[in-house]
Amino acid sequence: KKIVFQSWQKGKAQENNAILIMDIDGKNQTEIVDGTYNNASPVLSADSQTIMFLSWREDTNGDEKINSKDNSGIYISNIQTKHVMEVVSSKYKNFEPSFSPNGKYIMFQSFRTDTNNDGKIDNRDIREIYIVNLLTKEEMKISPEHQSYRPYFSPDSKKIAFHAVKRDTNNGGKIDFNDNKSIFILKIPYLGEVFKCTINILKNKLS
Repeated sequence: KKIVFQSWQKGKAQENNAILIMDIDGKNQTEIVDGTYNNASPVLSADSQTIMFLSWREDTNGDEKINSKDNSGIYISNIQTKHVMEVVSSKYKNFEPSFSPNGKYIMFQSFRTDTNNDGKIDNRDIREIYIVNLLTKEEMKISPEHQSYRPYFSPDSKKIAFHAVKRDTNNGGKIDFNDNKSIFILKIPYLGEVFKCTINILKNKLS
């Protein structure tokens, strides 16, 4: 069993977080991704062979600096070879990546649409949920046209559950996090090179 974590290592030249892995008893700490760029939110694949993480590597806001004010890309690194590969670009703000239990897909949330029509895309807009097939690199939005969050894969990697705010349940004149949350289940059979998604709305609500 392993633990993966981000850490700023005192005494090193870089001032960014590196990604490290260690045994569950805290021994054998090994740096997998150095602090050349700032890295965060590492997660370990079910087979403990691959790490996925956020990394800020481009000046996406044009201020001639690379920091947390920019968009983060999503990267994976093999623990043995330490080879780093981008799987989701930093064109948009991405966060909370996760692996499917079978290791075939990744899932993440992203702000990609100016849903409040203020002329910019930021965290005031509706967050959306995406999946990527790691074999084909095909990327697909799976959330409905509502604020969606906290997605989870089922243990068999065939379904995804998530919360979504769909209706103005408190009669406040707008739909936001103060309203009740619906629970959505998506079935994701994979046929050839095409994703086919079916949305089933459960009646359960979380207050």
